Parts: sequence; C-alpha cells; structure tokens
Amino acid sequence: MAETLYTLHFNYSYIPILLIPLIVSIGFFTFNRWYTRQNSGVNEPRNKLHKKYIANNILTKAVGLITFILFIYTSAGYLIDYFDLKEKYETDNYKTISGYVERFHALKKEGHDSEHFYIDDIYFEYSNREMMSGYNIPLYKNGAIKINGQYLIIKYVTYENGENVIIEIKEDKIKEMKNE
Repeated sequence: MAETLYTLHFNYSYIPILLIPLIVSIGFFTFNRWYTRQNSGVNEPRNKLHKKYIANNILTKAVGLITFILFIYTSAGYLIDYFDLKEKYETDNYKTISGYVERFHALKKEGHDSEHFYIDDIYFEYSNREMMSGYNIPLYKNGAIKINGQYLIIKYVTYENGENVIIEIKEDKIKEMKNE
C-alpha cells in the first residue's frame, strides 16, 4: 500500500511575496497624493518648486505603475500555472512513473543549487528558491524525497521546455524494503 507524501495544493506562503509589489505601488501613489496636499501651490507654474513637483509626480506615478504591473505579472503567472496544473491533475492529464530514486542530489541549506534525482531515466529538479506550483520542498525542509533507493510513484506534468513538475508523490515502503 502506497502512502501519499505530497499532493498539488495552493501555496499560501507565497501570498506575502506576491503582495510586496502591490504594497510598494500603493505606497508610491499614496506618497504622490500626500506630497501634493502637503505642498499646496506647487502645481502652479509660477511656483519655484513647480519643476520639482512635476519630476516628483512623474517619477512616483511611473514607479507606482511599474510595481503594479510587476504585481499583476507575478500574481497572474503563479495563478495561471497553479490552475493549469490543478486542471491537469483533476482531469488525469498527467504522466505517472514509479521506481527507485537514483542519483539523488539534495539541496544544501546555504547553497544556490537545486535538488534533483532520476527515476527510470526521467529527470526531476526543483528548488524552494523559486516561486512555483508543484512539488519543491527540499530534504533540509523535511521534503518527501530522502534517499537513493526510495520507491516512489510520481504523477507529473512535462512543460514545453522539458521541465517535469511533480503534482503527486506516493511512497511504497514494501517495494522499498524488497530492494534492500
């Protein structure tokens, strides 16, 4: 009997990261309005601070708009990726492989590397440093993939760039013991 170690889910821990550009954007727009109210009359051409006001107005609006676009881009990308994987998972539109973990390389806590392994010459790679849908929990954070010889049943989706994204992991301890 196989034990489920991971199933695709929405990672709520990414929400604060996704909200940073939105908060920065709101901050710039708020500062722009506050500055105008605090310095009444600067928007009149005769005022000697008018040129500074125009530059400040353009700069704060531009940075606010750019960070808002960044918020939309990152949030939409993550949500589209998640819902695409979820739809594939729910409609059984994925590949399944089972076998023993081979050539397992654990991600080091302090490194800028990735964790990766093979099962029957199918390569899987992930890192918790990327904001992505699918499995990406390294061993040092109590990840499901632990050692070579671990018998896993993995459901995954292959992206157009060849990357295999894990959407479910099950472990069969009985087959693992038979391999020892």
